[in-house]
Amino acid sequence: LKGMAPGYQTPIKPRTLMAAGYEMQMIVGADAPITLQTPCWIAWLDIAPGEHFTPDVPAHWHGFAYVVQGELQSDDFARAMAGEGLSLVGAQTLSSATGARALIALGQAHGEPIVMRGPYVD
Repeated sequence: LKGMAPGYQTPIKPRTLMAAGYEMQMIVGADAPITLQTPCWIAWLDIAPGEHFTPDVPAHWHGFAYVVQGELQSDDFARAMAGEGLSLVGAQTLSSATGARALIALGQAHGEPIVMRGPYVD
């Protein structure tokens, strides 16, 4: 899709989802305000102390969780504190003993080589 014309979307407030133990602001994904050409899922997650969250994404997607506040742990026992990130694969469960705020981004790999030329990635 590198040669397609750019498209623009008017920024609007993310959709907020609340459940027992967490609050999430959906930025990109199903029923989110922004749609992209590549399947992906991006959200802000505020998780309460002692709670857990599992994103509803396919198992073959890859991504990260960047912790802004608190501490977050994935179900493979990787741990990140504020200012650090976790590498995620698929629908890994995230938990926090202290509570946390994190940006989570997951998506389908595009399988294309990335070549750096000049000030942009082709």
